[in-house]
Amino acid sequence: MKHFLILILFTSILISCKKDTEIINNPTPPIINNLICNPSFEISGHGSLNCWKIVKDFTTFPDTFSTIVPTNGGQFSLRLDGIKHVGWAPFAETYITNLSGLKVISLSAYVMSLYGGQSIDLTLEHIRGGLVINSKSDYHWAFSGWRKFTVLDTLSVNNDDSLRVKIIQNNGQNSGAYIDLVELTTN
Repeated sequence: MKHFLILILFTSILISCKKDTEIINNPTPPIINNLICNPSFEISGHGSLNCWKIVKDFTTFPDTFSTIVPTNGGQFSLRLDGIKHVGWAPFAETYITNLSGLKVISLSAYVMSLYGGQSIDLTLEHIRGGLVINSKSDYHWAFSGWRKFTVLDTLSVNNDDSLRVKIIQNNGQNSGAYIDLVELTTN
């Protein structure tokens, strides 16, 4: 009888350890509600500007997409290039609407500087009545490899407000960047 109780106790311990191991090895990934439409600049295996407005010199720099991507970046990234003395900087922008209330905003994007010559900005703008009422940016220059840019802010958003996400490659000699995995989440 004593051996039988030890066997039952030992079996119970093994079964409970197995379940714990399964939970640890197979965690449920967190659900992230990314509000950016087309965050990786591609649809159905092709580079795409769907949901984005791009302003750049398409004649001098015809390549809009690159197959150089960060880890988990899919097949394409956006390429922005700038030149000196044109009076404007190339950028990509998209809008998020239908938000209201006090929101903690987290905006991020992966960026790779092509030449390290000019700064690259990731900007979050709060727009009300057609006017920018708040703007916050993360910017860097002269770096190599992929870098995650991040903007964190808390905003009181009205129903008719919008948020503009803008990625700017500032002009100058040797300015260019790849952009991918743009993400905006709220509480």
